[in-house]
Amino acid sequence: MKSFFPDKLKTARMMRGLSLEALSLKMEGLVTKQALSKYEKGKMQPSETVLQALAETLQLPLGYFRQRSVEVGQINFRTDSRMPARSVGQMVSIAQDLMERYLRLEDSLSLSSSFVNPLRSLRVASSDDVEKAAERLRSKWQLGYFPIFSVYEMLESVGVKLIEFDAGVSHVMGFSTFVNKDIPLVVVNLSANATVERKRFTALHELGHLLLNFASDLDESRCERLCHLFAGAVLCPSSVLYKELGNVRTSLTLNELVSLKNRYGISVSAIVHRTKDLSVISPQYYNDIFNNHIHANPMERGWGGYPIPEHTDRFERLLIRAVAEGYFSVEEAAEFIGESVCGYRERLNVL
Repeated sequence: MKSFFPDKLKTARMMRGLSLEALSLKMEGLVTKQALSKYEKGKMQPSETVLQALAETLQLPLGYFRQRSVEVGQINFRTDSRMPARSVGQMVSIAQDLMERYLRLEDSLSLSSSFVNPLRSLRVASSDDVEKAAERLRSKWQLGYFPIFSVYEMLESVGVKLIEFDAGVSHVMGFSTFVNKDIPLVVVNLSANATVERKRFTALHELGHLLLNFASDLDESRCERLCHLFAGAVLCPSSVLYKELGNVRTSLTLNELVSLKNRYGISVSAIVHRTKDLSVISPQYYNDIFNNHIHANPMERGWGGYPIPEHTDRFERLLIRAVAEGYFSVEEAAEFIGESVCGYRERLNVL
């Protein structure tokens, strides 16, 4: 029998949101849950017949189980206690599968996945440290103090892998990890990020988890708060905010906040957080804005909006390139992304 990687079966099962018992039932008793457990632990090898049945049941090509998995590091989640563990596992498995295909595609095109953390030497223990980290990041990545046209494109241009998909749950904004030890991965859940501003903020929040070298005595909630600060500081640097709004304000107008939102792609809510964190407004006035305005309009309807959509299509662009250069056939590419051959062929428009 050809190679079979046990962890791929577990990933596939979790990706489909199935327990061992549920998978056994879907296979109509062909395999017991005890046998499936042994397959996943590498204690027993499935026969060719069983493996074919598993592929059909899980709606995956047979070759999926014969390719080595990527190594996923510690997961940094933005979630809460309402999120079922199985749903968390399903999200991670989907991202792992997408990342495996991503890296296989890059490998076929002889593209390297290299990344250098520009903040590695900076220890972060306070909000001031986060402001310095955001400034250093903008300097190292040559962003200046201008609005970031596309956060997604900016991240992908420096070697961060970015994946977005609809997880069907709203309790997780996104998560991040390192794949194969040194490849940074940011995942954005479309179910929980309904606006462009939220997608941009979530992607940078997760970047904070990957780049910031937190002091060892900081607890998880403090690290989360500092990642929030980091996302806001990268989107709208302190020097920009001071220039736009002044150093101290007793009141703000919605017009000013919407103008910043439209130009810098940061929500009104996040801007108000920044003004409080940077002591532009008092904590009392901050509470007043949230209690009387932002809580009444959490989606910020009617409050402008960043006009440029955030969408990652690098994987699809690389796949089209691989087909055009002959590294993948149309049939292989269609199977690679789970699309019909006819449908994919129509979209290609190869000259």
